[in-house]
Amino acid sequence: MEPKLNIELTATELQNLGVLLDVAIKASGTQGAKAALPIITKLEEKVAEYNASNPSQSIDPPRKVEE
Repeated sequence: MEPKLNIELTATELQNLGVLLDVAIKASGTQGAKAALPIITKLEEKVAEYNASNPSQSIDPPRKVEE
């Protein structure tokens, strides 16, 4: 089993990470998308969990990646 790492991100850091992943995907094409999509999915799930628990302080999920 691979080790896991938990980090905390601000809403701004989350958006910046989404932008960086998007740029990497666009630069590397399909292979980049295959690597990044599981990460983006995890980010979106965590944002949804946070927003469900904190409706008055909801944050936007990272931008959707389009292949």
